[in-house]
Amino acid sequence: MGAPDYIPPSNPLAKGKRKPVLEENLRYRIEDAAREQDFGRIELRIPELDMAVLKIRYPELRAGFADHETYNKAWDKFIASDESLPYRIRPKFIVR
Repeated sequence: MGAPDYIPPSNPLAKGKRKPVLEENLRYRIEDAAREQDFGRIELRIPELDMAVLKIRYPELRAGFADHETYNKAWDKFIASDESLPYRIRPKFIVR
């Protein structure tokens, strides 16, 4: 499965929001511009509509902090997959 690229351009929620985020993610990966933050590392930037699709593909992401172990495992699984590449802001995922 690739990135969800079937969101119609005519969709007012998608128009002008998804492409700039993914282009900036690519720039960060190329330039290795992502930096450590005081509160941790930022690994992904995901447009809202893409996140809605990911929660369908990875239902465990809906668990949230109510079941943090399941939630964290689902994120680790997604981040380690090739499907996460367009959303990564670092060239490589750093395993926790």
